[in-house]
Amino acid sequence: MEQILENITNPALIPLVDNFTGEMYTGIFNSMYDGFAFFEFRNNKVRALYVNESYFATVGYTKEEYLPYLDNITVTLFEEDEEALFQKVLECLENKSTLNTEVRGYRGDGSVGWFNIRARQVDYVKSDYPVFVATVMDYTRTKQVEQELALTRERCRIIEETTDTFLFEYKVFEDTMLFYVGMDEPHRVIENYTRFMHTSPMVYKDDISFFYTILMLASRGVVRGHIDYRTTSLQTGYYTWCRAFYSGVTDDRGNVVSVLGRLENLEENDEYSLNAAKRFNPMYDGTDETTGLPRVRTAVKKAEEVLAGATGRFFFILADMDDYSEYVNTHGKEQGDRAVC
Repeated sequence: MEQILENITNPALIPLVDNFTGEMYTGIFNSMYDGFAFFEFRNNKVRALYVNESYFATVGYTKEEYLPYLDNITVTLFEEDEEALFQKVLECLENKSTLNTEVRGYRGDGSVGWFNIRARQVDYVKSDYPVFVATVMDYTRTKQVEQELALTRERCRIIEETTDTFLFEYKVFEDTMLFYVGMDEPHRVIENYTRFMHTSPMVYKDDISFFYTILMLASRGVVRGHIDYRTTSLQTGYYTWCRAFYSGVTDDRGNVVSVLGRLENLEENDEYSLNAAKRFNPMYDGTDETTGLPRVRTAVKKAEEVLAGATGRFFFILADMDDYSEYVNTHGKEQGDRAVC
């Protein structure tokens, strides 16, 4: 008996073996999030015996728009994908295997969608043709993300091959730093990075507090920017000026989960003067905006000028705050500035 297309979402009309009623499944099938269906495979077309309510939203049609296609549902697919689907159905019939494939098709508005089909043959539906029970999932967003990721990876590959920079990722909750020379696997993984940073010469000792403060700020909010700092060479013991571009990445709740960035050796950048970098750094030069006091190098330079022109007796007074660096590392630079004031 031919199925009445207008009642396609009523599972009670599926001609089941042994008078088994499909009525009890109406609520179950129609409450499913993904598309669910029984299909007949008629060699040159696939005919729907039943589809649930979610099926229409999954394939991108209203029920009324899709009714003309129920007798041959694969006509909405790309031609090459339809042919590939038929071939896989024949293989499943021959091998008694499960179908799991992805196809492209047109939605009701003309846009293209990607769909994952999982199906297997069943023998409890009366029909002169093979019958499959299937789920249909909309994979369009997944495919878009995969394509975006592929583009991002290619952009990064081009950057890696044409510059001396490399990428890093700081995982906030795990306190783990990953350095990427290539895209596939991290070149180096450093766990307990907060402790490592204070005990390793990777960051020049005078820049550690500044570097740590910026990293913590980026870990607490969606900020982006760049900082210049020094790294120490393990071979020579000399420091090298570097620039780190950073940006916080959040989860769906707005919490920063990672800080992504790019590291660049400034000494290899023709547009950046190393002497200028050594002459000025906002951490050590100029005047502190909070206290109004000169920063370290500015203060030393002024002292040298005074000493150079001094003819009489003078006094030089130094003040030290115990555990100030530890306080800044724990509470941040802003709180450290307040403590000085």
